[in-house]
Amino acid sequence: MYYGWVIVGVGTVAMATGAFFATSLFGAFLTPMSRDLGWSMTTLNAAQGVGTVLAGLTAPLAGRLVDRHGARVVLTLAGLGLALSLFLCAGVQEPWQFCLGYGLGRVVFQGVIQIATPTAVAMWFVRRRGRATGLALMGNALGVALSVPLIQYLADAVSWRAAWAVLGMVALVTLPPLAALLVRRRPEDLGLQPDGAVDGGRGSRQPARVGGSSGASEPVWRLHLAMRTRTFWLLLLAAALSAFTLAGITTHQIPVLLRNGVPPAATATMVSFYALCWSAGGVLWGYLGERVPVRFGLALVYLAGALGAVLLLLTTTAAGALLFAVLYGLIVAGGATLDALIWADYYGRASLGTIRGVGRPLLMALNALGPIAAAVVVDQTGSYAPAFLGFAAINLLSAALVLAARPPRLPAVACASRPS
Repeated sequence: MYYGWVIVGVGTVAMATGAFFATSLFGAFLTPMSRDLGWSMTTLNAAQGVGTVLAGLTAPLAGRLVDRHGARVVLTLAGLGLALSLFLCAGVQEPWQFCLGYGLGRVVFQGVIQIATPTAVAMWFVRRRGRATGLALMGNALGVALSVPLIQYLADAVSWRAAWAVLGMVALVTLPPLAALLVRRRPEDLGLQPDGAVDGGRGSRQPARVGGSSGASEPVWRLHLAMRTRTFWLLLLAAALSAFTLAGITTHQIPVLLRNGVPPAATATMVSFYALCWSAGGVLWGYLGERVPVRFGLALVYLAGALGAVLLLLTTTAAGALLFAVLYGLIVAGGATLDALIWADYYGRASLGTIRGVGRPLLMALNALGPIAAAVVVDQTGSYAPAFLGFAAINLLSAALVLAARPPRLPAVACASRPS
């Protein structure tokens, strides 16, 4: 078995444990914590906003560390940081303590793990990079799908503090030892080429994919060169605008459905379907990204995001809610998988973490603003329609931007083979 699949497995675990600080999972803690501690929803959500912004500021450093030292050290420390954050959340008594604990967890998840995991996978795959990335990022959805029922059970049977503590133990005994023992920096360190070819042997090959470079001739982009390309800024702006709409829609999806008269039981079922389609969708989009130029697939995801915003706004039945769950689960999976894939295809492996990390502050800032913008519009107009129609329009803009983001050309003076 090619050792790259071990890296994918550790990446899946990293994303699953990081998902303990995902917005979808956070909702399971809101009601019991607010009731027990007497804190407002605003107080609880403030910790999420602070952590999201700080994650954006942390990502450039995390990306540089991954490029310089490899994902092994970074993911091991990230696992320890997740465990510490979860244990802090279990013992909070004051709002500032929760802001510290939960904010730290968001920083580790969004600022470190979401950069380190796809970067580590991209180091090991070129021809099969799509499916490998999809499998690794699938851990995010699996973490949400498996943890929410556990949290609800523990919160009812014991306490919400026990739920945080159990998640902390899971994080502590899974990610740090797996990352420390199993992660290796790149296939060349084991005498391999990406996708499993033996370097220099008769079976060696130069893996290539539609719309991507071959493993042997992959260009070596550095940050200063990447930032001079028009493509860098088009991709970054498209992803940041998509993050703005994604956060706004997923945060307000249940209130919209309830306001439209959809029964509460149907909304709960919708969340389960959403997570299921999110899990499977990453692999499906990954296969698609191996067969067509990735920017076309990513544009399709953004177009579907516009459709999803309008569909949610018009949904008044349980069947409509389930249809939205299927569509939007696939959209979220496609956005995460193909965005990671296109950066790796366009800019290579040499400085991938640094290149992706430097744009993370803008992406995280807009991600934090999406739910707030929708709430302000609802407070001012009494309707979700203007906000969600605005989200649809922004998704159309993202699709246009990514279609315009053609593969960049490395300046002739900087052309070189990948590093040995």
